[in-house]
Amino acid sequence: MGLQWVATATAGLTALYMARAWLLTFFGEYRGHAHPHESPKVMTLPLVFLAAASIVIGFFYLPFQRYLGHWTPLELHVNASIAIVSSGVVVAGYLIAMWIYGRPGLARAEAIQARFKPVHNLLVNKYYFDDFYLWLVRVVQQGIAHVCRAFEENVVVKGLVGVPVRFTGWVGDRSRRLQSGRLNFYAYLFVGGVTILFLFLVALGVR
Repeated sequence: MGLQWVATATAGLTALYMARAWLLTFFGEYRGHAHPHESPKVMTLPLVFLAAASIVIGFFYLPFQRYLGHWTPLELHVNASIAIVSSGVVVAGYLIAMWIYGRPGLARAEAIQARFKPVHNLLVNKYYFDDFYLWLVRVVQQGIAHVCRAFEENVVVKGLVGVPVRFTGWVGDRSRRLQSGRLNFYAYLFVGGVTILFLFLVALGVR
């Protein structure tokens, strides 16, 4: 039942804003800069055909439903109370649009906007969903991105990767100094290494 009333209210709002679009487009003051013109026939003719087909099907399908039932799988059941209430809501939406936008100018619409400014701002800003989404992107997402970037640069790159790289470079820099190119220096290293190895073996008691 709740969904039925929501659908009925939606039908009334649809009638209101469609009537508003029709009144402002064809009876309101032109506020643009370009020169309006009719669409080409390749666009208007399909719309005319669809509108005519909708009218024909809507008005003439029900009387011939029992004859056309085997041609169409859709079986329509009309609830008179729902149809009457929905039609009344649609007419009410149209009349409200006529009352607000029927006169030249937008004085009455602007007066209503000023009277219900908080509601108007809420609707114009689309319940602030876009602002909330931008806040999530700019503050939350970008904040997490900055934290991840700082962790990557300082902990991963400079720490986990940088420290071994710098240590390897330091060891390589110190090791290359052993390659002096002088034979007597190599001989000293050989004798010193053998001596250290001999003393180490003696300390271990190896004979």
